[in-house]
Amino acid sequence: MQADGIPGFALTFAAPAKINLALHVVGQRADGHHLLESLVTFAECGDRVGLTAAERDRFTVSGRFATDLSAEGNGGNLVLRARDLLRRELLAQGGMAGPVHLHLEKNLPIASGIGGGSADAAATLRGLLSLWGATVEAARLDSLALQLGADVPMCLDRGPLVARGIGEEITPFPELPPFDVVLVNPLVAVSTPVIFRSLVSKTNPALVLPEDARSTADWLTAMAAMRNDLEPPARAHEPMIETVSNALHDAGAALVRMSGSGATCFGLFTETKSAERAAETISADHPRWYVQATRTAGKPGWRQMPGLDERRPFIPIGIAVLTVSDTRTRADDKSGDVLEARIREAGHRLEARTIVPDEREKIYGQVKAWTLDAAIDVVITTGGTGFTGRDVTPEALEPLFEKRMDGFSEVFHRISYEKIGTSTIQSRATGGVANATFIFVLPGSPGACKDAWDEILKQQLDYRHMPCNFVEIMPRLDEHLKRG
Repeated sequence: MQADGIPGFALTFAAPAKINLALHVVGQRADGHHLLESLVTFAECGDRVGLTAAERDRFTVSGRFATDLSAEGNGGNLVLRARDLLRRELLAQGGMAGPVHLHLEKNLPIASGIGGGSADAAATLRGLLSLWGATVEAARLDSLALQLGADVPMCLDRGPLVARGIGEEITPFPELPPFDVVLVNPLVAVSTPVIFRSLVSKTNPALVLPEDARSTADWLTAMAAMRNDLEPPARAHEPMIETVSNALHDAGAALVRMSGSGATCFGLFTETKSAERAAETISADHPRWYVQATRTAGKPGWRQMPGLDERRPFIPIGIAVLTVSDTRTRADDKSGDVLEARIREAGHRLEARTIVPDEREKIYGQVKAWTLDAAIDVVITTGGTGFTGRDVTPEALEPLFEKRMDGFSEVFHRISYEKIGTSTIQSRATGGVANATFIFVLPGSPGACKDAWDEILKQQLDYRHMPCNFVEIMPRLDEHLKRG
């Protein structure tokens, strides 16, 4: 999800903290990498990455932990490594990847076991794809992410998941509810390689997920039987972890565990106010620690949910708006104003807008002309869909359709029914395709236009919307004419 903007940057992407609710070490590969099974979720708090086009590459940092990173010229920083890796990939494909000013707002402690660097890298990849208007096939992007670190692919998903292997085998886990959580780090760095080398057993019992957990209480009970196999060696290496754990227990956490390889511990609470009070108490007792009350994600990974795939660029399209009315003028065409404002706000191009009377020939002629204009991808009409004698827009345009869009009418009426009840049957909203142009026929009321755009068209006319949208099939609308 794109975060609220960092001033001065065209785009801002969130890099949320990663929480390993459980981390089981179940084996070791021949190359030395440990095999893991981890139940992962992401917090609402985290770092942020700002991006904007620039004359030359720049990297700046801010935030509480900015001084722990070197800004200009730090080739070891994961943000810069992500930039360079993606740029090489896009240039190899013949794409463009111009200079960019990257800004990291570093709000998470360094080497803290909550995936700060990995989340930063993932946010950078998502942000640069958007800024550069580029696409990378999902499997290939995962491969690039894995080159940056075992945790980076799961940070691309940012929803509850189960990670296996060295972290690259990712399965979204929608059953996991959101939790109120307090993150605490005593601001002591813990070396991940050292902790793994200190493991007494490299092969431990597998992660067992509950089959019937429904409530937060069920999950708290189930997770009590899970482990973080890295916690015992981390506690032996850094005694402050035990102090942090005790502070969370004393503050009333229902479950306390270390996340990752340390030194961050999390406490799960049964309500938001309890988590906030605990954070205040711990902060007062330990003012130098990093203490954050937050909430975790409670939905599947964004790739599987209807919504925006931020690895895709936004593609503006050309839209024309036709108001059908015997009486309206541009000065009082509220429905046309509603559509124009939303089209521009979404970032699309308003290629044309006009008004015609309720006459079949003029309606047909105007829309037909627009379908022949290469700059216009979509035509939206408003008005003339009722049952009175002058309501003739469907009759005028349906003969133009090469394919009808019955689903549009059905979804529109379902949405309208929730707003105006059975009155929705007095509208004959429809849609179709003609000459590789989408045509949507809407009622004349501003409310109907708002519903159609906000609930249907805004999503379907956005190339980033998943699992599918109209923009991605536009190049194929006339494929039947090209096969000759």
